[in-house]
Amino acid sequence: MTRSSSEDKRLAEILEIIFEFAAGNLKARGTLLDGDSAIDGVMAGINILGEELEASTEEIKQANDSLRKSLDFAQALIRSSPDGIIAVDRDLAITEWNRNMELISGMAREQAIGCVVDEIPFMRESGEAARIHECIRGDQCKPWEFVYRIHGKNVQLHFESSIASLTENDGTIGGAVLRITDITERKHAERAEMLAHRDELTGLNNRRAFDELLEKEIARTRRVGRSTSLMMIDIDYFKRVNDSHGHQAGDAILRGFGDVLLRQSRINDHVCRYGGEEFSIILPETSAARALRSAKRLCGKVKRWPFDIGGDEIGITISIGVATYPQHTDSQKGLVKAADTALYAAKRAGRDQAVCYGPPLAGHSSAA
Repeated sequence: MTRSSSEDKRLAEILEIIFEFAAGNLKARGTLLDGDSAIDGVMAGINILGEELEASTEEIKQANDSLRKSLDFAQALIRSSPDGIIAVDRDLAITEWNRNMELISGMAREQAIGCVVDEIPFMRESGEAARIHECIRGDQCKPWEFVYRIHGKNVQLHFESSIASLTENDGTIGGAVLRITDITERKHAERAEMLAHRDELTGLNNRRAFDELLEKEIARTRRVGRSTSLMMIDIDYFKRVNDSHGHQAGDAILRGFGDVLLRQSRINDHVCRYGGEEFSIILPETSAARALRSAKRLCGKVKRWPFDIGGDEIGITISIGVATYPQHTDSQKGLVKAADTALYAAKRAGRDQAVCYGPPLAGHSSAA
């Protein structure tokens, strides 16, 4: 059977459409005649395939565009992040090094990309390179803080670091991402806050901290309906220590005495240096009787304690006044005054003892 010229033209048209598809023109379509010939069926199938290819290609293009935009957005976030961002592949080669890592490390992105982490001084000296090694091996790396001294400068920076592994589809680790945050200002602020509440010589809570802590404990006592006791403590004849052994020895006694108070106190007690040679202990949820027993034990412990001052042992004694809220007073100021009154009663009675505030002392002034 011979083909007609019209059939040859139709076959040629089919071939031309196939070639156009191969060249990338997915919009190519063939004409359909009214007949139901086999060639018309093939042409219809080709047209349908072309429409499906075009629709599928458009979906892929949109997906690629969306992915590209997401990647561009992620890159913008990484490069503008206030933190240092580092990415490495499974061979520990750096694939990302953002602007803030340049500022933190002093190394430009172009220098860092492609280097193994051990080749970067900042990564090696700070310990971050070792942590990345552990992460790639599959070990868990918890966030940590470290201090780094800038080369050639007397400057120490504080950093907080967190690291996460990147897992491939087959479950293997394909790399890691590291985030480094400069927390130097925060650390300085924390230290300033600590110093504002700490006595410089002894490291104990200072007078400012004492006022705040006592206010909080009294407020809590009001809520829970229990007692808060206060010891006011004074080193007996402390001036004699300074006069006989010098002020450096006096400072050593104050530091050592502060250590003794901490050792003899409970974990929830608040030990403070009230001023000069006067100290205080706030005892939450403590009755007057229990506080007085603790004060008497403390007097005995300090009396037997050998304070080593340059090879010489010096002994001291203390006087303690005890008062309790709300048993003896209904205010913070009243509690301090009552404990002070009891302290001076202990001094008038001969020192080296503890006295609890009570009605017989109500008429006495703490200035006696």
